[in-house]
Amino acid sequence: MNRANNTILALALMVALCGAASAAELHVGTGQTYSTIQDAVDNATSGDTIIVHAGTYAEKVTVDKERLTLKVHDGDEVTVTVTGTDFWYDDVFVVTADYVNISGFTATGSGYGAGIHINEADHCNVSDNTISDNYYGIWLSASAYDNKVTGNDVHDNEYGIKLDGTDDNEITCNRVHNNSEYGIKLDDADGNEITCNRVHNNKHGIEIHSAEDNEITCNVVRHNSKCGFYLEGGSINNAIENNTIIENGGYDPATDGWQWNFNNQQSDNVSAENNYWGTADQAVIDASIETDSGSVDYEPFNNSPCPCAPVPEVPASSAKELHVGTGQTYSTIQDAVNASLLGDTIIVHAGTYEENVMISTPTLTLQGEDRDVVTVTAADPTGNVFCVNYVDYVSISGFTVTGGNYGINIGSEADHCNISDNNVSNNRNGILLEYSNCYTVIRNNIVKSNAGNFGYGINLQYQQDAHNTITGNDISDNEYGIHMFWSSNNTITCNRVHNNSCGFYLTGGSINNTIENNNIIANGVYNDTSGGYEWQFENRQPSSVN
Repeated sequence: MNRANNTILALALMVALCGAASAAELHVGTGQTYSTIQDAVDNATSGDTIIVHAGTYAEKVTVDKERLTLKVHDGDEVTVTVTGTDFWYDDVFVVTADYVNISGFTATGSGYGAGIHINEADHCNVSDNTISDNYYGIWLSASAYDNKVTGNDVHDNEYGIKLDGTDDNEITCNRVHNNSEYGIKLDDADGNEITCNRVHNNKHGIEIHSAEDNEITCNVVRHNSKCGFYLEGGSINNAIENNTIIENGGYDPATDGWQWNFNNQQSDNVSAENNYWGTADQAVIDASIETDSGSVDYEPFNNSPCPCAPVPEVPASSAKELHVGTGQTYSTIQDAVNASLLGDTIIVHAGTYEENVMISTPTLTLQGEDRDVVTVTAADPTGNVFCVNYVDYVSISGFTVTGGNYGINIGSEADHCNISDNNVSNNRNGILLEYSNCYTVIRNNIVKSNAGNFGYGINLQYQQDAHNTITGNDISDNEYGIHMFWSSNNTITCNRVHNNSCGFYLTGGSINNTIENNNIIANGVYNDTSGGYEWQFENRQPSSVN
């Protein structure tokens, strides 16, 4: 019996080893084995990996073999743009085989086709691609099942992501924006999971037509020009919950509502419970919902942005360190950011770096060796030294930041960021949080001598229900130490705010903030008559402040 078992085990090992030996890497690019991606696909066998090196490839790529992986060489930028006599109607990538992975590419230029088209293929992964200037960005069609579309930037297409007669797919953690029509559309598509996506600045955010039993959760649907959600044609039994649905359509000052955050153009009733609508006022929520003959049940609703994480956990094995500095892999911080992927850490070594850094990778850590030895000064003084937009979980620490309009700008829809242990000095303004950043922490920074037209040390504006934390900072010699405009539900504690022209300045509906245990010293001009400083704390709004 033991001998029989040993024989079976030996045979199994031989099969496994033969399978491992048969998998190969095929390299594409200048000086590589293959000059086109299609040549590599044509010569590949099941289980192979095709690695594409830097460059622009003018070709249509048809992947018709199972279990192939197509990816960009680490640190390279690869653009694939469709070409040929029928380029106007061709897809850039079309996948007709199961278990295909495509990651890291820019796919562009298909007039009436798709950047990436999964056609009658199952179990495929499309991740970390940039898809722009196509008719469809990413298109799943004709009974394509159990595919995963994750971490892609889909923008400036006619249509963003379309699921067309396809079920049980996962569309997660994508940024879908500035597409002419819809961001994400489900058309006769059932049982799909649409979660943790940022869908903004499209015509329709998420459109659902004759689609059932989908889970649509934890998305941010914002600033879409006509409506946030649009439902029609028997779209029933969908779980639409824990989304942030705000500022879609046009603002109506008469009702304070948005027309429309949600539009149900069907006779079926829709449940949209536990979402955040940007307000706790039911009259305003009602004014932001349009219906035909079917109702929208939105109660109960959330009173603050939904806390479910917009990015997935990063496997420890996939995260990497990128080093910047003399003798390191990258000479500029921006080059390292451009090469980074979700979960990476950028280590910046001692030196002075003259650049304006735009950060568009989520879950990214930028770590200076120490703020005393790493200085980043703006190459363009009218721009911001560090700027973060539309990505979450970015950490910036260990830098001296100087010479910009703002030293650090955490801009539109960038949540859960961490700004700590920096010296943000001698900019026109110090640190800015604007347009509904949530759950960001600004901790243990020196914010000094920022004295432009306004000269804000730390500026929070349009931060309603933001739940940011400002703590342990030394804020001095600015025009305004901490400035707040239309910002609520933030915690500002244990800061030293001193020797600014104005210590705190609140205006425009900045309410329900926790402002306590701060040292507010010698701000403004000393008044000999009163024996006090003008102004330590200035509240320029009708609401009272504690």
